[in-house]
Amino acid sequence: MSTSPQLESDLNGFARLSIGSFNRRFFDIASDIFINDTTGLRLSFFNHTADGQVTSKQLGNNTEYNDVNKQGFRAHLRHQFSQNIQLDMSIYGGAQDQISAVKTLVSGTDEQPTIDIDNIDLAYNQSRIIDPRNDITAFGGYFKLNWQLSSMEFNSITSFETVESERMDDWGSQNIPSAIFQALTYNSTDTNNLSYEFQLLSTNQKSAWLVGLAFNKDTGDLAQAAYIDPGTQGRPDDAIDDAGGGPLFDRAAIVETNTTTTSIYGQYSQSLTEKLQFTGGYRWTHQGLAPTVNSAGMMMDDPANPFPLGTLGWYSLGNPNFNIYQDYVGFKELNQFVIANNGYGGSANIDESFSEWGGKLALDYQIIDDTLLYASISRGSKWAR
Repeated sequence: MSTSPQLESDLNGFARLSIGSFNRRFFDIASDIFINDTTGLRLSFFNHTADGQVTSKQLGNNTEYNDVNKQGFRAHLRHQFSQNIQLDMSIYGGAQDQISAVKTLVSGTDEQPTIDIDNIDLAYNQSRIIDPRNDITAFGGYFKLNWQLSSMEFNSITSFETVESERMDDWGSQNIPSAIFQALTYNSTDTNNLSYEFQLLSTNQKSAWLVGLAFNKDTGDLAQAAYIDPGTQGRPDDAIDDAGGGPLFDRAAIVETNTTTTSIYGQYSQSLTEKLQFTGGYRWTHQGLAPTVNSAGMMMDDPANPFPLGTLGWYSLGNPNFNIYQDYVGFKELNQFVIANNGYGGSANIDESFSEWGGKLALDYQIIDDTLLYASISRGSKWAR
């Protein structure tokens, strides 16, 4: 949560620079901007960069894995319409253009089943993958209206967010003895979120209550892909000369998301005595799931016909110049594969809905100032005032 702007003329802000090893440069700045007695603005910005601390032992791969390169901003405007009505508006955005970390496989041997981590240099891996992506861009904001009435207050919150991301992971890490000689996964997102929430709550602390309605909608596309080369013999007719021992294959899917969630909730707290308090709450949630799942790749080696079902489906169908060690499989590459394959291999339209409820009953007893005895029974979610 960002710091709210102050409705006063005094200067309020900070600037911070952190410098360290591996070219660490973390810069953060924020400041309030006084507009008038009823309107204030707060702006903040950050830029964080650092070199990666893990490199590969593979000749020719100079990738610095797990680096830091991200920037972001936030603008928060507060306007006081009257003593009882206040509006907050905030927008934010950010991006990171980083290199994924590559996991290092650590395993024991028959001679020494216990792993001695002190004898392992975690600054190196065995990956041949060059600059695997770990990129995210996001933009969003919210509008919040607070209206203070005589014995209660009303809140209305609207928020939105759009996120695009691409990430590649190397699970095999090359030349590591395992059942999977090489496994590369690719995850891409292009999603949007929109939510509304309305809340009415009392201001009486001895007999406090709140009721609310929340609506949330998620849409967009998700792409998941994998390239796998088993380290052991696959099917008996596997005769393709590849790095591993089993048949190369890839699989991928594009999911068109469409999810709506509606919740109605309420909570009531009553002071039974000066030290004993009762709390009860209830929440009902209905969720509708209507995604479309599209198969965008399932290719395997075929000794009699290694192409187009050869090294990689994306390589041989739609992406002839694809390089598994430095290229990325995202929406563009998968769509080119789909076009070259005359459409999706298969699609499934899902239309499901779920309703669930949760609740809470609790008793709190304040024994002394710093000691509280409580008992509760709940189902589902927890609420906190």
